Amino acid sequence: MFVVFALFHLFVSAGKPLRAVPALFVGVIVIAGLLGELVRRYYSEPMNRLLRKHWGDGPDQLGAVTGTRGATHTHAVTGVAK
Repeated sequence: MFVVFALFHLFVSAGKPLRAVPALFVGVIVIAGLLGELVRRYYSEPMNRLLRKHWGDGPDQLGAVTGTRGATHTHAVTGVAK
């Protein structure tokens, strides 16, 4: 949204030229994609690795809500192990 607001402000400041609308759309998509890639590469992924290291999951292993293969499960209503 930062990219959208910034480019829309430039669009309005330029007098709302209708010929610039396609360039505005393309510019928003390209800049937002590049900014998203930078955030992913330099913030999200390093933070993800740090949290997984801290909480015991490996960098390639996801935590699971359900049990793993071969584990016994208990039925929530009957309490009987399957």
